[in-house]
Amino acid sequence: SSDLSCLVATAMSRTAVALASAVFLLACLRPVPAGGYAEDPTKRNGRPHKPVWNLEQSRRQVDAYRMEIARLRNELADVRQQLLNPGAEVNSSIDQEAAHGSTLFLTMCAGSSYFDLYCGPFFASFERAYGAAARHHRVVAFTLHVPGRMLAAAGRRFAPWGQFENLTTHVTDAHIEGGTEQHYGEQTEMDSSSIVCRRGPDGKKFCEVPEANQDNRDKKTELDSLWFPNAVAAYLESEGASFRYAVLIDSDTLFVGPLGQFLPAYSEVTGGSGPPDWDVGFTVYDPDFRVPWDEDPAEAGRTVNGYSRINCGVVLLNLEVPRTAIRFLSKWAKVSEILAEVHQIVKADAELNLNRTEVESDSMPWFHWYDELFAEFRGNDQAGLALLVCSFRPEDLQYLLGWGDRCHLCRESWASELQVFDGEPGQTVRFRALPARILNHPEAMVDGAFPAGLCIVHLKGLWWRVTLSKPLLPTTATRRPHWAREALELYLISQDIWQNGIPPELRTNPTIAVKDQRGLDITKEWWNRQPSAE
Repeated sequence: SSDLSCLVATAMSRTAVALASAVFLLACLRPVPAGGYAEDPTKRNGRPHKPVWNLEQSRRQVDAYRMEIARLRNELADVRQQLLNPGAEVNSSIDQEAAHGSTLFLTMCAGSSYFDLYCGPFFASFERAYGAAARHHRVVAFTLHVPGRMLAAAGRRFAPWGQFENLTTHVTDAHIEGGTEQHYGEQTEMDSSSIVCRRGPDGKKFCEVPEANQDNRDKKTELDSLWFPNAVAAYLESEGASFRYAVLIDSDTLFVGPLGQFLPAYSEVTGGSGPPDWDVGFTVYDPDFRVPWDEDPAEAGRTVNGYSRINCGVVLLNLEVPRTAIRFLSKWAKVSEILAEVHQIVKADAELNLNRTEVESDSMPWFHWYDELFAEFRGNDQAGLALLVCSFRPEDLQYLLGWGDRCHLCRESWASELQVFDGEPGQTVRFRALPARILNHPEAMVDGAFPAGLCIVHLKGLWWRVTLSKPLLPTTATRRPHWAREALELYLISQDIWQNGIPPELRTNPTIAVKDQRGLDITKEWWNRQPSAE
């Protein structure tokens, strides 16, 4: 009954937020931290400018909210019936796409500001996408440096399907205790979110992250790629047998819809389509992945040497044999770690010596693999995954992950051998490349609209960090505010659901501090110069 009571409260909360959002959009197009513009929509600072939302788009969004409110009211009615008739089975409000094979979604949330800005909305978006079916799955966040009161509030709000685990409980890396404060602590969070704006030699204004802060972000990303898969592997040791699938997902993502088309339900009793023919599914760009800043999809999706670009922000695991998934994660973390060490050695221009007894005699191949794949796939974890996919034979990657029609893994699964160290037992893993445009969309979108069938949008990169953490809507060659229209809408309602579900004293009180080149605080003067400072 406590679970049902929680569902009633959740449905009522989501209905109220959807109604409030509809009224907001219907009433006006006033500016919000990630919203439209109050000034003349055709010009900004004397230059032509396109608004994020026009009136027709706002009306369509209001219609969508009305439909959502109707669905939520039906869901609430079903839950009430179940409370009044405990023995009755009520399923009419459950989206069958959301009632797919029982799935364990796992993510990582480090730092209090990051948790509030990304992880709370992430959980809220899952609840919004899955509705009553959320209770058939579990979402687990491994956390670091998040205040206990915030975690307790999140645990109550997203019970029973949302759970929060301390990362150090599942990872025993000797470096983790010393590294967490340095790379995830409060001061580091503040430094990493800062940007510096100035005018270049041509007189044009540009903004960038200070080099030291970007280096720390790169190191944090590198540590995530090592600690997170190891934590998931440890968690699956005890919990994996209870689920059909596991999904490793970055916490700077939002659920647009459920993943039913990729995670089919099946059982020995009721039958069904049966388990998928892959053990590991990862996302890649393909020629159908369209971006608004270039007509050729290859500009965004093809690597320098002609491979399909990998994005590890979403990885699907088939838990038909949990041990296969666990061994894959351990090997992926190991390979990513070695590539990260090679990267540090190369950066420091040190001697070619990995200082690892298990690979001392074979160190040179790792440097060749690093040279060939690290920059090509933009990071140690994605390069490591490519190495595993090709069974440590990069010459096979053109066949397995070539662009367009040359991507064999985009059409069917492929069995790879993961043995690389002497004396290591053999291991076969079946890989499959899945469309990032559906499962893990990290790019600007044509007309700012979600493509058909989109399941997950990835709020990736500096543009989103600036937009969500500061009252700015920057413009770059590959990012425009109106190209992110529906992603901004989804974030705003997910953030509202999160903020309205926790105690008032824990809610965000957005602030911004501006300093000049001398380090003097000029926040008041800066606000007074803004056209929409209110």
